[in-house]
Amino acid sequence: MDDYPVARRVATIASAKPFPLLYDFYRKSGYEARRHLPGVLDFTFGDPHDPPAAAYVESLQEATIPRNEIWFAYNMGDPTALAAATASLRTHLGIPFELADLRLTSGGFAAICTALKIVGDPGDEVIYSLPPWFLYEPLVLEAGLVPVKVSIDRETFDLDLDAIAAAITPRTRIVIVNTPNNPTGRI
Repeated sequence: MDDYPVARRVATIASAKPFPLLYDFYRKSGYEARRHLPGVLDFTFGDPHDPPAAAYVESLQEATIPRNEIWFAYNMGDPTALAAATASLRTHLGIPFELADLRLTSGGFAAICTALKIVGDPGDEVIYSLPPWFLYEPLVLEAGLVPVKVSIDRETFDLDLDAIAAAITPRTRIVIVNTPNNPTGRI
């Protein structure tokens, strides 16, 4: 692969601070050998290795049975799923969401990537707290945005609202608030 040039954005993402640190941790710390030992619950990358609940597996299996010719493609969001998500958000957050306010994605990565690209233009700034979820920086860079990192209160793990306010500039387009926070767990 070294013989083939890659796009600048790929090189930028590959050199983003989290990746070399994660690769070194994975390969050199003994983590790789320990992660599957009996009694180890590995939350390092969000995969604790416990099998999913049977009811969850059955629901996924049922949802993968095609019902029509466009079951897996060209689907702009199942109306029943959108209605359920909208009702749940209204109930739990007390915000009067409408169906048109929501979009469904095939997971968190897709949701974050899509949101960054819908809201921000290349060169816009994205503020997020340190320590961050390990993929915020690469996803921000891939979208052509500029990461702006703000430390949390290291005693309480609370967001430092004054530091966030001070980091806001005319180029700030997005502020990511991750709750419960990954990796601290703070809500």
